[in-house]
Amino acid sequence: MSGYNDEDVFRLLRPYVASWFKARYGSFTEPQRQAIPLIKLGKNVLISSPTGTGKTLAAFLGVLDELYSMWEEGGSFEDYVYVVYVSPLRALNNDMRRNLLEPVKGIVEVARDMGYSLPDIRVAVRTSDTSSYEKQRMIRSPPHILITTPESLAISLVAPRFREKLSRVRWVIVDEIHDLASSKRGLTLCLVLRGWST
Repeated sequence: MSGYNDEDVFRLLRPYVASWFKARYGSFTEPQRQAIPLIKLGKNVLISSPTGTGKTLAAFLGVLDELYSMWEEGGSFEDYVYVVYVSPLRALNNDMRRNLLEPVKGIVEVARDMGYSLPDIRVAVRTSDTSSYEKQRMIRSPPHILITTPESLAISLVAPRFREKLSRVRWVIVDEIHDLASSKRGLTLCLVLRGWST
């Protein structure tokens, strides 16, 4: 157990992030209560809990809060990818809408009511289905949060122009790790992450 209660975690979050979450969900699940403070401390975190306990939202909420903290300190985001979300699943639309796009939209609205004008956080998906046009657009205007698969991440890291946009990544979120762990895709991802971090 982490020793954190809900109010401890709310105090760690930006006021507009905390207000949005409290209005939307009321309280944290135990995995969220334990994970969010560690994510904000920059720790490596493995969240293992049953489906429906908010694991993906915990990861994104901690990271979004840190992105907004960066913005408050520096005043803007640069044209780099800060977050890479890796999933073996290509049908990510529902998951991303619920755990990322809706939270970003809701947080921006709450922040506006509190007198903050938050910047746009660009989100894009890069898979084998992504068109050449979209890939070129990501080079000109890279997403701050990149959604991808293990194979597409490996290819992105050897694409010279886009690799440079990945040089400032601070967070990597790996979802559905149980699906990757015993497969060749998981081995590929391990090798990619290992090589990337050295």
